[in-house]
Amino acid sequence: MLVMWTQAQRRSRPLKAVDKYRIRRRHPPPSTIWDGEQTVYCLKTTSRLALRQLYDVTRYPSTAAKRNLAAQTGLTMTQVHCLVFALHVISRLIVIVAGQYRGLTV
Repeated sequence: MLVMWTQAQRRSRPLKAVDKYRIRRRHPPPSTIWDGEQTVYCLKTTSRLALRQLYDVTRYPSTAAKRNLAAQTGLTMTQVHCLVFALHVISRLIVIVAGQYRGLTV
């Protein structure tokens, strides 16, 4: 249904990424065909929250835990692996920036 809604908003020419973004912002789909959950960088809010909770519990989740999270959120194992890796990089950068701010070298 959501695809049909997007196609109905099309103009006469094929849509580019910017056009699709503008249509989604100006004409959000009705709540009858959309769950209403916001998607940021292709990740729904509940998926992002579940990933953060898993990372808070264990910084290095096992393959089984990643598989379980993938099944729970509807993401692929590759997406979960890359997102956990990205959280490691972000947390490492936060530590480095905080150390530089205090005048420490890391």
